[in-house]
Amino acid sequence: MAVAMAVLYPEPAKGGRGKKNSLLNGVFSQQLLSQARTVLKAIPEVAELVLAGDKPLAEAYREVARVMMGKAPLEAEQSPEASD
Repeated sequence: MAVAMAVLYPEPAKGGRGKKNSLLNGVFSQQLLSQARTVLKAIPEVAELVLAGDKPLAEAYREVARVMMGKAPLEAEQSPEASD
């Protein structure tokens, strides 16, 4: 659900007098929402898997972190085709 909210609110609220995203406050931790936004921006296809319930957000975030560090995604290391 955090990814769905990241799709609706792709950017964090700017500081100011009113809390424009007060709906988000208390529903999700800022950390989960930040991770969801990171996954959505970095690899939208993986975010779609999270939305569909096919991949946990934590796993998707780790995959994005690996890609950003220049390492292969986990699937590439685990698939038998990758070792051929």
